[in-house]
Amino acid sequence: MRTSFFLMSTKSRFSHFILLSLFFSFSTNSVFGQHNHGTHVQQADIENYYQIETIPYPVDAAMEGTGLVTLPDSRIAVATRRGEIWILQNPYMYDREHPRFTRFAHGLHEPIGLEFKDDAFYLAQRGELTRVRDRSGDGLADSYESIYSWPQTGNHHAYSYGPKKLPDGRMWVTLGLDSPFGGQDHNASYVLWRGWTGIISDEGTFEPIATGLKQGLGFALNAEDDMFFVDHDGRWVGSGYLTHIEKGDFLGHPAGLKWKDHPDSPVSIELSHHDIPSTTRPMYELANKHDSWKTPSVWLPHGTEIGQGAQNDILLDNTGGNFGPFENQLFINEHTGLSLSRVFLEKVDGTYQGAAFPFITGLLSGPVGQTWGSDGSMFIGMTDRGWTSGGGEEPHGLQRIVWTGEVPFEVKAIRAMPDGFELEFTRPADPDLLNDPSLYSVLSFIYMYRTEYASPIINDEENQIVGVKASDDGKRVRLVVDNLRRQYIHEIRLGSLVDREGVPLLHDVAYYTLNNIPEGDHLDLSELVRPEPAREVVEEVEDIEEVEVPPEAEPMVEMITGRVTEMPESWTDGPEVTINLLAIPGLRFDLASFEVPASSRVRLTLDNEDDMLHNVVIVTPDAADEVGEAAMRIGPGAMQQQYIPDSDKVLFYTGLLDEGDSETIYFTAPQEPGAYQFVCTVPGHHIVMRGIMHVR
Repeated sequence: MRTSFFLMSTKSRFSHFILLSLFFSFSTNSVFGQHNHGTHVQQADIENYYQIETIPYPVDAAMEGTGLVTLPDSRIAVATRRGEIWILQNPYMYDREHPRFTRFAHGLHEPIGLEFKDDAFYLAQRGELTRVRDRSGDGLADSYESIYSWPQTGNHHAYSYGPKKLPDGRMWVTLGLDSPFGGQDHNASYVLWRGWTGIISDEGTFEPIATGLKQGLGFALNAEDDMFFVDHDGRWVGSGYLTHIEKGDFLGHPAGLKWKDHPDSPVSIELSHHDIPSTTRPMYELANKHDSWKTPSVWLPHGTEIGQGAQNDILLDNTGGNFGPFENQLFINEHTGLSLSRVFLEKVDGTYQGAAFPFITGLLSGPVGQTWGSDGSMFIGMTDRGWTSGGGEEPHGLQRIVWTGEVPFEVKAIRAMPDGFELEFTRPADPDLLNDPSLYSVLSFIYMYRTEYASPIINDEENQIVGVKASDDGKRVRLVVDNLRRQYIHEIRLGSLVDREGVPLLHDVAYYTLNNIPEGDHLDLSELVRPEPAREVVEEVEDIEEVEVPPEAEPMVEMITGRVTEMPESWTDGPEVTINLLAIPGLRFDLASFEVPASSRVRLTLDNEDDMLHNVVIVTPDAADEVGEAAMRIGPGAMQQQYIPDSDKVLFYTGLLDEGDSETIYFTAPQEPGAYQFVCTVPGHHIVMRGIMHVR
């Protein structure tokens, strides 16, 4: 069946006509149709440089864009999670005309990725790489051909990703791990090649390349045609990361090592999937003992401006400057934070490393597939899919990001130096500020390598700024930094730097993964602007006479707040109310609500029966959204803080619980009756994982 945008029902056509008319009554910065809520762009002034347009689509289509590709004639093709391929004519909306949609193919099994070669589409379904063609020339698919199939368990989590077309025409795919079946290992590889990446020829042969992936949805070639992928945080993955892939690599998640002794396996690491220990130490300490164990090229720290650890697709900027000043950098979308980050890569002593930068937040829904339009604009397909993107306004959609031609003031690149870092800017900076050592701060940290879900930061240290040296043109600055640490993440913050016209940086933070420190000469201290010596401050404290509180001024009820995990001694009669709450699969609590009397003594137990981290936080009425969004902004130390923001709206809470864990807290119910919300504040979960504590 051919479905065009203009072949919908009269009601659908009329509603889209009204929405389109509304769009054209606003400025060109507005977004299209039913998605015009005015909150898509969150950074101040970003719209001067990059504008986000929402592409209207047929109201009866679920446009969950999991794979996008640009066709030779500039049309855009979109593969959806619902198993369809749609082709967009005029996706650029030239002459203010709506794009036209044609459903080219349907009936596919949850494809995540799309490619085009020799007049045929290629996509990875759950169980195979499929070639889809139009042999009759009527504009609709009539040929579905299996190129290569792989074993399946039927596990709901066994996603297959890709393909990406390699320069020689072969197709590159990755196969994600299964979720655990009852009582079995976490994120296991139950059938051959799960947790692996490999290359498929036109003849239908599969060449396994590497293992150690958890869910390698995002993968791409960089400007040098080297292979990279990103993985989500989770078990064995302390945070999301980007890493270089070479044949024979082991990349960290042990499940796929189950197949390392297969005759076709190129992986020769002597460890089996049962031999790798869960530790409280960094991954690199184990990896350095094994030549084939590849550690991340660039960590993408969760709980930061980079995102929340759910990175998806990668897109190399090969637009020739049509998307701004970031040629040959990688753009990576992140599902939970509704965001894009960018990555600058360099090689030091033969190893890739580099810096991750925030780029854009406030997308419509959880981004998945990406492609460049023929004009250098970026198209993004999005779906919430029940994975709960962080506050997305729609369950799915398509958006386009267009560079206005104005160059933003940003840190363009960061390069490792023998004694610190060199920062390069897109525009000349204010010379006085650039040479001010107090403007900069550096914090280094790393993650644990463990079977528990994700990791807090560990071994974090402030790195002293020894001095700075700015270039004469104001576009570079050398930071000489004390106590650089190999294989650690270095958070670099720049404070209130402005350019020569007084325009501030769009983003004042970057995260550099320092796998190797280059050799070479250190800057002489005489070349540097040094920090001023810290002044000793002596505070005089007056003696304050203690005043006894008369007994009649003490409250009638002892107020217990926060996280109290042992029953207070004063509760001689025990709790008055006991609540048992379960965190269950599907991002849900088993109770939608419960009741407690005002000022009562409450014992609440949370049991986590899901395979993800959860907590429960009780907040003031109508504060779940505010507290949940604040938890997403805590920063690198979010896990140590149990994803509990510093807010007076937070009343009582548990710690973070892994699967099978339980915690009991004790608190005094509020004196004021009302509908108090309880919510999980793990990033993104607060959107749906909540309920009501009725105080009566």
